[in-house]
Amino acid sequence: VHKRQRSFLKMDEVEFPPPKDININMMPFVPSKPESLPEEYHGYLPLVTECDLEHDEESRVCYLTIHESVLDTGPQRRPGLHVEAPGVLVADSGRWVAASRGRWG
Repeated sequence: VHKRQRSFLKMDEVEFPPPKDININMMPFVPSKPESLPEEYHGYLPLVTECDLEHDEESRVCYLTIHESVLDTGPQRRPGLHVEAPGVLVADSGRWVAASRGRWG
């Protein structure tokens, strides 16, 4: 499978930093430049480092979303693994195809 066709790949066990009620959406940063990310989010840099980025992607602008919250009981708003996809690709019978406009996630 080509790297660009995978929605996720289990690489290693990771540990999340202690929660701080962080809620940011698509914050631009450059993975090879930790100083491009505000210091209060540096606890997530080890998770970014575990991502299997292509070498040229490490110096490009990427976007980080962190949503920390406490759940009382019951399911999350969307249980399980969630990968953002802005309506560009969706899985269809095991292959990726263009999605119709207006779909998100």
